[in-house]
Amino acid sequence: MNSMKLLEQFLQKKYPDMSKTLSESDRIFLSQYSIDRQQSNSVQLLKKLGLSTSFDQYFRENEAARIIRDDIQNIYRRFTVKLDGNHDSFGRKFASFFDWWISEMDEDGKHHCCYCGVDEDTVRAAFNQGIIASKKPSFSGHLQIERMDPDGGYNPDNCKFACVICNNAKSDMISRDDFVQYFAPGIRQYWQHIKNKCLEKD
Repeated sequence: MNSMKLLEQFLQKKYPDMSKTLSESDRIFLSQYSIDRQQSNSVQLLKKLGLSTSFDQYFRENEAARIIRDDIQNIYRRFTVKLDGNHDSFGRKFASFFDWWISEMDEDGKHHCCYCGVDEDTVRAAFNQGIIASKKPSFSGHLQIERMDPDGGYNPDNCKFACVICNNAKSDMISRDDFVQYFAPGIRQYWQHIKNKCLEKD
């Protein structure tokens, strides 16, 4: 899987304006450093590409590269969580996970719950503003990675994003079709109510 192609797809969807400030060398470095995970020789790679002689200086002086690096690193952390206890997750390849992650984005670079349709910004704002809270660490502003077939593995054909409410209400007892028909409409209305509360606090 071509890491440069994946990076371009990611930039096009999520950072179309910011990507204009990146040179071809920046793109090569970010794809190899962040996606191919060639981090042990990062300084040598920067020198080879004529970008910098210092890792810290490069990211200090290149805000766009730093933001994109941090974003991909957060995605990588989500990938490593799925590796724990799930040794075949996405073939143990970050590029495969990243490709799936990009494919689940809409045209504005956002993810939505596959059941109720709530966007991740609304969920994040609700938790950040304290409108929704939970004592469970896994119940957070992040959309969760849901397996369509609970007996199947974590792979591109079996995974979608789901909000914390839908994912935990559905569990493994209710079929996808029944959940979408009978439960998702009410949860969708609830998230609209929460979204309105978030807007009131802004």
